[in-house]
Amino acid sequence: MSSDSQSLVATLLFDNYLALVITTAVTYDYVITLPKEINYIWNRPWTFVSLMFILGSLLS
Repeated sequence: MSSDSQSLVATLLFDNYLALVITTAVTYDYVITLPKEINYIWNRPWTFVSLMFILGSLLS
């Protein structure tokens, strides 16, 4: 029974660490690409493609 509990705790810790790594990677990617997004998307004149980008971002 103790082995089952230890295995469960180890699995939960691994899942938590994996979630932390993935969240950190996504946040890092967002932060380093934000200036490019602002430059290429938000500083351009509004077009149909810009509207599609906004709607796609909101719906996903």
